[in-house]
Amino acid sequence: MNLGNIAIRSVFLCWEGSMKKASAMTVLWVTVGLLLFSGGWAGAGQADGVLQKLIEAARADGELDLMIGSSQGEKGARELVETFKRRFGLDIKLNADLSGQESQKFNQAVTETKSGLRPTFDLMAGQADNVLSLKEADGAERIENWESVLAQISPVAYGVRSKISPGILGGFGFLWSTRTVGILYNPKLISERELPRTWKDMGNPKYREAFSLPPWTDVPQMGLLKYDKEELLDMVRSWSKNKRETLTYIAAAQRMLLGELKFLYGNTDLYFEHKGKDPNAPIGLTFFDDITTHA
Repeated sequence: MNLGNIAIRSVFLCWEGSMKKASAMTVLWVTVGLLLFSGGWAGAGQADGVLQKLIEAARADGELDLMIGSSQGEKGARELVETFKRRFGLDIKLNADLSGQESQKFNQAVTETKSGLRPTFDLMAGQADNVLSLKEADGAERIENWESVLAQISPVAYGVRSKISPGILGGFGFLWSTRTVGILYNPKLISERELPRTWKDMGNPKYREAFSLPPWTDVPQMGLLKYDKEELLDMVRSWSKNKRETLTYIAAAQRMLLGELKFLYGNTDLYFEHKGKDPNAPIGLTFFDDITTHA
């Protein structure tokens, strides 16, 4: 199975509280993503206890509606679905929606939850900010005993479960693939040692007009995985006072290379892109000590 096309973005899997079908199939689906990336397959004969009950329940229900990113592609989605069914010995119908419009569909899921409507999807995949929004609206159901299920399927993934399903998302959403966000900086203007080490540090007046902020709310929202709401709001306010401009990651990186910004918090693929074009490009990469988000 070729997983290259799904290892480029941050994907969390979540499921809505008013499930149309048994949560058993959802548990199995979210764990297969972890299984494939961990490389630690548990033998079919080892599926016992809670996991075996989930497999039996999934087999009895027979159908699952899910939404996954359009970048997966039809071929990738088909391979993932077939691998999942083969792995657990299931002959069920999996209806995969690949039409995109992720944010709109999560907004729709939030509306369905608040209105008490039957959810369109049993399972959804999306960026962490969308998953957090759905959870905040009580639209995600926590899978009980998820740790014991994961331990049976993949001991390797179980060993890093606090990273796969972190903080307030524990048992509600699971990390599938990532595009990491880091500190991109111009070493001609600022050294790595002089950079802020935590999110709070960016509020220090000495960094005034040294960086830009992106126009998307998902960046600060991810701070909920580490900080409480009030503390996070205070940090965001301090960033707004210090920022020079509001720019997309691509635009900010260009401005930084020109020497107009000292650093930015952005997608790390920009570092590799510019270094690939010019090994001497004035761009460095490091990470915050308190939290590293994914996009």
